[in-house]
Amino acid sequence: MPDASAKPKTEVIKNDSDVIKSMPTMQNASVENKTDKSVVEKIEEGQKEKPNERTKMDIATEIYKQMMKTKGMTRKEVLAKFIAEAKLSKAGASTYYQLIKAAQK
Repeated sequence: MPDASAKPKTEVIKNDSDVIKSMPTMQNASVENKTDKSVVEKIEEGQKEKPNERTKMDIATEIYKQMMKTKGMTRKEVLAKFIAEAKLSKAGASTYYQLIKAAQK
């Protein structure tokens, strides 16, 4: 029967970070032959998204500011305009309305 007062043997943990560094992660994983060649070519050619393209949020913000200048404009009317002009869904229009309203305060 083992002696209960004896300390259990423990292994010495090495602080060898080379083992950890050699494990594949998202940062050091090889992505060769896994990338879309067209994406790589676009990056190499310096093609980027056009900076003058307006987002749905930009369009909705302009609509909100413009419509709030008019007295008596209802939330329902603003949402209808968001859906028509910014091409948002009903849920998206409602979300954008709340976000824009909160940002304008």
